[in-house]
Amino acid sequence: MFDNKRIGGVPGHLLALTVAILGASSSAHAGYAVSTTTINNFDVNFVNLSGSFGGFTFATNVAAQGALSAANFDSTDAAPACIGLACASYNNSFVSHGASGDYAYGDAQIGNANIMSGTGSASSIGEVSAGTAVGYAAGSNTMNAFFTLGSGGGSASFSFNAMPYLDIAAGGSMATAFSSVTITILDVSGSQVFSWAPNGDVFSGIVNGTESQDGYNLNLGVTPGVTYNPGTGLFQATTNTLLAGTYSLSINMNNQASAVPETDTYAMMLAGLGLVGYTVSRRKRTLS
Repeated sequence: MFDNKRIGGVPGHLLALTVAILGASSSAHAGYAVSTTTINNFDVNFVNLSGSFGGFTFATNVAAQGALSAANFDSTDAAPACIGLACASYNNSFVSHGASGDYAYGDAQIGNANIMSGTGSASSIGEVSAGTAVGYAAGSNTMNAFFTLGSGGGSASFSFNAMPYLDIAAGGSMATAFSSVTITILDVSGSQVFSWAPNGDVFSGIVNGTESQDGYNLNLGVTPGVTYNPGTGLFQATTNTLLAGTYSLSINMNNQASAVPETDTYAMMLAGLGLVGYTVSRRKRTLS
């Protein structure tokens, strides 16, 4: 118990009040945000493919809280990036885990790279629970490949299923959750000849190609209190005719999340500190 002795020039009972406020803020609900996407049955078909289809896959993730961070590169199964005890057991766990103190979890995995056989699959996640500290986490997968079209040119068609999930807890007004899935093709000069960012509208989100299925938006962010959970959707598109030659193909998915402790936590802290400052200042004026 604090008495009315002065501690550092501040009356003891006011310091006790401030400590009580700070103590209460430490038990407030955490800010929470998560973004995760899973893709299955990814299939690529080429018209007039000449030679082999070659490429490589890699996965990356990053989790950061305070000055700490972790990252993994050039792997079809990136090791999980975790900061905080709550995520210590997470690995290839691409679901919402909920608010639990302080943790940041990023992970990414290419489960199957055989997109030419229609069995490609990948998942990524960024998830943050901010009880007393600011957090950031992200997961991403990318497949880069090269292909050559024979005389007369040809085209490429894509088909896959995707299941995104984004959520920001109500009250976490400074939290973010963002996801993206894009497919791009470049020619040998580095010029973009095709791009596709599914957005739930078959009349937009694609350049130099045509969509036949675009279940819902895969390139979006959500606001606090919103959960985006549309289920599994089908996505299909075909490029316009491409000239004969060699091209690079890039398939990207990215999930990011960030969060801070709920804003009312900071309000309580500032209110308590402001009360102490005001009272001390008033007492000084009275004594003078």
